[in-house]
Amino acid sequence: YFPDTPIGPGPLVPARNFVIPQYEWYNWKDLSPRISAVYDLRGNGKTALKANIGRYVLAGDNTVAGDVEIVNLMISAAHVAGAAPLLLDCGHVGVFKALAQHFELTPKATQAADAALAAKSTSALAAIKSLPVEARSSLEALTTLFGPAKQVLQRARAALPRNATITAALDQLEAVATAISEAGAQCSLDLADLPGLDYHTGLVFVAYLQGTTHIVARGGRYDGVGEAFTQGNARARPATGFSFVDLRALTEVTSNGS
Repeated sequence: YFPDTPIGPGPLVPARNFVIPQYEWYNWKDLSPRISAVYDLRGNGKTALKANIGRYVLAGDNTVAGDVEIVNLMISAAHVAGAAPLLLDCGHVGVFKALAQHFELTPKATQAADAALAAKSTSALAAIKSLPVEARSSLEALTTLFGPAKQVLQRARAALPRNATITAALDQLEAVATAISEAGAQCSLDLADLPGLDYHTGLVFVAYLQGTTHIVARGGRYDGVGEAFTQGNARARPATGFSFVDLRALTEVTSNGS
């Protein structure tokens, strides 16, 4: 439970009221002990040896509802900070991963295709000799699938192979795009944008101030990160989130109207 929190005016911003709605997918039942210790090495209070033992637990919802909730939370928090209106540029790494699996690409070919898509280079894709013709065609289509959400989704459904995983990813993007619009922000898609391919597992997004190149936040889904941190000890729980850039600087930008 988070009560309404009034925040007084600052030099560049008016008084604000910070509200965090309740989210059903928060799991507060999984508690972990945290232990810390400090030892004064020399007994003079100036030099200390510190140690901490804890456990990092990921909890969340592995459905699109969790993605929608985190995107709405980010938009609301940015609005409170004065960083609005927003444009969210979204992608989904599941589309590329599904294509790689569908066409049985080798790890080397997958890595090369990832680099080519980052540069939106069809010539780099053509240089990957091990790519089947159908795979190259689908990957080249990804380099053109960017722009307004509705148009990109229509073209993607027509251009990409009929694959259950790809269809599910496009459906998730459609749900997120609808939620972004309902929250008063704009949404664009870029299906060739694959940041942190080994880290992210689904939705990825970057939030900009509309009409500028100022980045407000980055985020996405990373369901497998817990397993990476715990060396495979069955901790790959659903996880999604975002991080803000310097909101003070962004507030100054919006206050100055630049």
